Order: sequence, then structure tokens, then C-alpha cells
Amino acid sequence: LVMYASSARLLMGLSGMTPGNRVRAKDMVRRLIPNGTTDMSGALRLGYEEFRQKQPGPGINRMILFTDGCPTSGVVRPEKLVDMAGTRPPGVRLTAMGYGRDGHAARSGKGLSGLTGFDQELNMRLLEDMARAGRGNCYYMSDPAGCGSAFGKELAGMLTVVARQVRLVLTPANGVVLDELVDEADVLREAGTMVVDLPDIIASQRRRILVRCAMAARSVEEGVGVPLV
Repeated sequence: LVMYASSARLLMGLSGMTPGNRVRAKDMVRRLIPNGTTDMSGALRLGYEEFRQKQPGPGINRMILFTDGCPTSGVVRPEKLVDMAGTRPPGVRLTAMGYGRDGHAARSGKGLSGLTGFDQELNMRLLEDMARAGRGNCYYMSDPAGCGSAFGKELAGMLTVVARQVRLVLTPANGVVLDELVDEADVLREAGTMVVDLPDIIASQRRRILVRCAMAARSVEEGVGVPLV
């Protein structure tokens, strides 16, 4: 559990959720108060460092970033924060949960009725990019009721993971050349093959992989090669 305002501080390290630790964690959350600025980069560093030091093993390791708006101290440039999100320790995924009013909705006057406490516009594009770099999920919460729903959905997904560290190996044949993977995934190329590391797969989930490939050029008698998708 990391608290971040003008600076970031580790309140509770990785721990087994015993009855005593559950009470301790809830008490820490209850005592959190808003103050200072928003050092999101400091929170990322502390969270990732905790995983690196404790090395929890090959289980389902997820770091969840809760934020009420845009970063205002530490590293604030979006591209730098996205790069930081991508430095996750092996086996750890980053999920971003944004609470506030979306910047586009605020400018268009939509979605603000009945909401209070939204002084900052929420940069959802940044959070989506960070979650993508961290190979996790992203949620937008516009009111307190949505917080429990989003967290419940994320937790349910973690509890129903049926496959981890899935690797798809694509080996072309008959003159086909693998050109590009049109998807957000880790890709390696080995001797003409394409090796794709997939995110965790949860129960009943379907995952489609789109690959752009091409046929090698042929003579008129053999037929002319054309790009295939």
C-alpha cells in the first residue's frame, strides 16, 4: 500500500492478507487524506521496487494505481510516465483506475451532473497508455459507486485466471513472410518465426491475434503474390 501526494511513501509492504493484516490495511486506508500534489511517478517507483525486493513468485501479481487526476509533481510528462509503467518487474502487471471527470466530458459539458469533488480533469488517455504499457487494465470511475464495481471486476478477473505466461509461436510456410503483429503484445522474432507473449487469459475469454503477412513474389505462371492479413 503506497500513499502519494507531494511525495510517495510505502505504508504497507507485500503481506499475506491475514485477518490482522486486513484490519491493519483498512485502518491505513481510512486514515488517508487528500493533501499536497500528485507524485504519481514516485508511487510507481515504490510499488515496482517492492515487487522487485520481495519477489512474490509466479502467482498473479498485479499493481493497481488509483488516481484522482493528472500528475502534478515528480515526473509529469505523459510519455515519461508511460515509459515508467513499461518498466514493470517480470510477471507484474499494472492496472490503472481513474476517478474524476474525464477531460473530454468536462469540455463538452457531459457527464457532470450530480458529481462533487472533481476539481481536476482526469487524463484518461494517459492512464490507458500506462495500463497498456504495464500490460494491465484501465477503468474510468465517475462516482463513488463505480469504484467498488471497477475494483470488483478487476479482482474477479484475477481470481478466474486460467492461463498465465502463454506463448504463441507462429511459423510461416509456403513462402509466407510474417510482417507485423497488429496488437499490443510482446513480440520476439527468431529465425523467421514470430513469438508472441500473451497477457493472462481469464475463464471464458476469447483472444484474437491479428498478424499482417505477405506472400513472396512469384512469376506470372505461378501467380502474383499479394499482401495477406
